[in-house]
Amino acid sequence: MQAREGEKIDALLARGTHLSQLIAQADQRRLGAILDWMETSDQVQDSPDPQAARAELRGNVLDRLAQLGHDGAQQALAEVGDRDLTTAWIDVMEATADGRQVEYGPRAVIYQADQAAYAGTLGMQLPQADQQALADADRLTAADVATEQAAQHASRMGAAQ
Repeated sequence: MQAREGEKIDALLARGTHLSQLIAQADQRRLGAILDWMETSDQVQDSPDPQAARAELRGNVLDRLAQLGHDGAQQALAEVGDRDLTTAWIDVMEATADGRQVEYGPRAVIYQADQAAYAGTLGMQLPQADQQALADADRLTAADVATEQAAQHASRMGAAQ
C-alpha cells in the first residue's frame, strides 16, 4: 500500500503538482508515504541544503497531521511552541542584558504566542537608536542645567561683591 502511495506521489509531482499542495491535501497514509519518499527523493537530495529541505518537509507533514487531529502531532506542536517561546524569551533577555536590539524572530514568536506579554514588554521598548537619542538628550540637558546653575552662582557672587 505504501509503495502504491509512493508511485502516486511521483506521478502527481511529474504532472506539476507542488509538494506543498500534496501535503496540504494528504491523509495520514499519504503523509507517511511522503516521509518515506523524501528520504530517497532526488528533489530533496539534490537541493542546496538537503537536511534543511527534509526538516521543512517534516515540519509541514507534522502541521498537516495536527490539522487532521492526530493527537501525537498536536502534542508535539504544543511542545515545540513552548520550547520556541522559552527560547525567544531567553534571546530577549540576553539581547537586553548585552545592550543589543532584540531581533525580529524572537519578537514575532512572543507576539504570536502572547500579545499581552509582548505589549507589556517588547511593545513598549524603544528601538536602540531612539534609546540612544534619549540618553544623549538627557546628558546634554544635565550639562546645560549644570552650566546654567554655575553661571547663576557666578552672577550672584559678582553681585554680592
